[in-house]
Amino acid sequence: MHTPVGSWDSSLLVTDDIAMTTSRDIIAGLADGDSVRKAVVTIGYCSWSAGQLERELADNSWLTTPADAHILFDIPYADRYQAAMRLLNVDMAQLSGLAGHA
Repeated sequence: MHTPVGSWDSSLLVTDDIAMTTSRDIIAGLADGDSVRKAVVTIGYCSWSAGQLERELADNSWLTTPADAHILFDIPYADRYQAAMRLLNVDMAQLSGLAGHA
């Protein structure tokens, strides 16, 4: 995830001012200190089966909120989860890991 969006080889817009990339050329942009203002660098792997993520989203298995550059780039990592939950007006103390049937 990075700003500014720019014209990197493999960046996808998340919002008008946030992009996600797998582009190798952004590494040089990170190194030069001028091309990329803010970035979060992660390495990972996921292996959802075809349609699995879409089903999980449709089933409300995920809590989602619009991307927020301030949370992504300015808030310390340990505080980002709580900040995102505040965008949803969710108090984590009020959530339960148990499921019920109504």
